[in-house]
Amino acid sequence: MESEHKKQIVVAFSYVNYVNNRRKIAQDTAMGVIGMRPRSHVSAVSFDFVNSPKPKILQEHRIHHLPILKRDSSKLINNTRRLPYIKEILDNCNKVTCDIFGYVNSDILIPMRVYDKFQASDFDAYIFSRTDIGEVEDYNFVNGKFKAIYGGDHHCGADGFFFKKSWWDVNRDKFPDDLILGSTEWDTCYRTIIKNECRNYLEERCLYHVYHDQTWTLTSPCALNNIKIMEELNKVYG
Repeated sequence: MESEHKKQIVVAFSYVNYVNNRRKIAQDTAMGVIGMRPRSHVSAVSFDFVNSPKPKILQEHRIHHLPILKRDSSKLINNTRRLPYIKEILDNCNKVTCDIFGYVNSDILIPMRVYDKFQASDFDAYIFSRTDIGEVEDYNFVNGKFKAIYGGDHHCGADGFFFKKSWWDVNRDKFPDDLILGSTEWDTCYRTIIKNECRNYLEERCLYHVYHDQTWTLTSPCALNNIKIMEELNKVYG
């Protein structure tokens, strides 16, 4: 009996060298969870800037490290941090042989049922938001032993976007080249485009995230860059 064909999935993120120890631990937990993925059909890739060294924890969890990103916001728009551009990551994902690929923030916890969702569904695009939970070990999370915090399911942003490869091939030009990760509104822009340009998408709150205080700046070069793009999209879509 032949084994059932599994769709090949690529999960991309960009590992951050956090100074804040609590955020570093939360990200390392997320790496542990990603490391437990079903490796027969799910590849995990951390994209980084050219010549960047491979973080030790990626090696521990057998996560690919691709230091191939060329577009650096600190050089292109004088941003205070080296932040990558989301479309460059997705376009590089698209070069990998796969059926579905996408991006999640590096501290996002992906439950195993998300991988099952990809196998059982046939959407062209996926918008995934998160629920905030308390601190947890990676093995406990995978086994469902964690607790959501009060109001943890009210976060309005999106922390993951996935695309059927064939859909991205046709529609990639609808997404701006210059949206910067790690800054305000990039996810708002992607959600807006998908909802207006894709007739067959899934939006669901199925990711998790260890809660921490967040501070967003609206005046940094990267924030102003993303806000300008969002305003242009609002003119197009209303």
